[in-house]
Amino acid sequence: MASFIATQADKLGVILHVVNDYTNLVSSGTHIYKGHKPPIGTHVQYSFLMECRKFAAFFGNKRGPKGRDIASKDYLTAKLTFKLPVWKAWHDHMNVHLMHLSYDRLTSTTQWDGHTVNADLLAEFQKAWKVFLSKVEEPYKSEFEKQIGLRERKHEYHGLDFR
Repeated sequence: MASFIATQADKLGVILHVVNDYTNLVSSGTHIYKGHKPPIGTHVQYSFLMECRKFAAFFGNKRGPKGRDIASKDYLTAKLTFKLPVWKAWHDHMNVHLMHLSYDRLTSTTQWDGHTVNADLLAEFQKAWKVFLSKVEEPYKSEFEKQIGLRERKHEYHGLDFR
């Protein structure tokens, strides 16, 4: 099977999806602290952690089994390594408890307490995003800026930092 190679048009076309998912990461990571009644808080937590997983793969340039996942290097001319130590510490746990219905849950001894980790995860991904955006060049930079601006103008995202 031939491997997928994204064209410039493909890369430009998916920027709105990258920005959409990043704004969902920031929004859910912020709304976790709004004191929702059960089960809404749990749903917001799951949404946040799913976005974290997506962006860990994006920043880690992991393309998935079919090689069609979007990677940060698609938009960068220089090699850039993103360190995500908080996510890395929790990745295996998330794989067992959130991403899969796994028998490994029977032997898992790590207890998740988002109250102690969520803020660190959000800060870690926001820092990586800021570094990423600072290194993106044209023709992609202006499309990222455009899509971020469109999201910022939506009422539900007022006051959130997407840059």
